[in-house]
Amino acid sequence: MTGWLKQALNTETGEAIKRDLDDVHRLYTDLEAVKPVPEGQDKTEYNQLYPRELGDLTGPYTNVHKRITQMSDTLEAEQLKRSMTLNNNNMTLERHRMALVAAQAPLASSYLTALPSGQLFTINAYEFGILVSVRIGLEIEHFQVKHGQATCFCDSPLSIDHAMGCARIPGSFVYQRHNEINRLIQQTLTGGEVSHVRVEPRGQYVGYGDGGPDMSYRQRNGTLVLTDVSVVAARGNTNRQRLMTKTGVLAKAREVKKRKENDAHAKANKAKFIPLVFEARGGFGEDAIKFFKSAARANRTFERSIQPWEYNSHFQYYTKAVSVALARGSAQNLALALKYSK
Repeated sequence: MTGWLKQALNTETGEAIKRDLDDVHRLYTDLEAVKPVPEGQDKTEYNQLYPRELGDLTGPYTNVHKRITQMSDTLEAEQLKRSMTLNNNNMTLERHRMALVAAQAPLASSYLTALPSGQLFTINAYEFGILVSVRIGLEIEHFQVKHGQATCFCDSPLSIDHAMGCARIPGSFVYQRHNEINRLIQQTLTGGEVSHVRVEPRGQYVGYGDGGPDMSYRQRNGTLVLTDVSVVAARGNTNRQRLMTKTGVLAKAREVKKRKENDAHAKANKAKFIPLVFEARGGFGEDAIKFFKSAARANRTFERSIQPWEYNSHFQYYTKAVSVALARGSAQNLALALKYSK
């Protein structure tokens, strides 16, 4: 046993060290119960740093408090996830789990950091209250989320996610939300190295019949690009379950679906297809994020100096504008669902 430790263990400090090390071992045991070390991973590192026998303590004691904090946080997070299992019928826990996973999606929080200024970046107080309630998993006042307790205007069981995506509610904001995001996508391309930007070019491309993509444009090298804007909500039970399993899973599935539907058409038109997918709870799909980054790199006219610091880059400005439009449209549709629920 080192000299300093012999001396320390005979004092009140020594007792504190013992208690701290006991706390570490207890936390380690609890953590192992809910999050076992993966097979094949070395389990000896922990015991070397924090041995049960204090005389073998060789690492700096200052690391102990840091480790206690780290392990406590990890244990709390793991226990929360464990309590929110997919087989749990508690609707409160289901709301919390969906909120927890959805909030971790890419750019899902952008609207919260947008400076209220002008129509692009403004959400009224009622809508914002709805969004915050959904985000942290609260039950919205007068909104019975348990299936069977309330019915949407379309006669489907009413849930928060169904309400965010239902287009059959009178005055539904689903199409308005889609069109607003589409206009922002067009503005994103303004001042960039693209040309021949067309919004909803109907009947102009092979394979689409009288329809067409949401937008088309040509890149600097002449490549034709077709895009489709899509907002996906977990309206059915299957998607609700998927929403609780992994961040961004709904957007990823919709991207795959849109590519299957459009890749052949794009090839026939010697073009490439980009699915711009967003989740009704706020997350951006991977391809959408790549699109905004690419548009920012190609832009030559965005004036940073006249923008507040919250929007002092092309990427921040337009992703926050889309995030606000997405959040506002979802809140407005949810409010309508409350009004027309049965």
